[in-house]
Amino acid sequence: SSDGKPIDGPWYMHEPLYLEWKQWDCRTDCRYYCMLAREEERTKLGEKPVKYHGKWPFRRIYGIQEPVAVALSALNLAMQFHGWVSFFILVYYKLPLRPDKKAYYEYTGLWHIYGILSMNAWLWSAVFHSR
Repeated sequence: SSDGKPIDGPWYMHEPLYLEWKQWDCRTDCRYYCMLAREEERTKLGEKPVKYHGKWPFRRIYGIQEPVAVALSALNLAMQFHGWVSFFILVYYKLPLRPDKKAYYEYTGLWHIYGILSMNAWLWSAVFHSR
């Protein structure tokens, strides 16, 4: 509903599923389409774009608010994953092990934590920018 209270009623009274997944409601969806209409008017008048609600007027593509930022975050996630796997292979399969069967490099655990935290950060960056 427009006041933010959930409606318990028939299926046709609920928000579409894609809006629920993105946590958009009727008000935010209306703001988005009003922003697009206003920007078309500004473009016809030869004016430059302005920020709306603290954000530049981007067009959604398949429900993704900022597709370039999502793609770059996903690319960073892929690079972090590749680096983490490469480090894992290097430490455990290519470098010699110590006599006590532990990895030769002493700070392996710290680098694994760093890799996992980095991948987590880029994942949530992609989610944030998709919203």
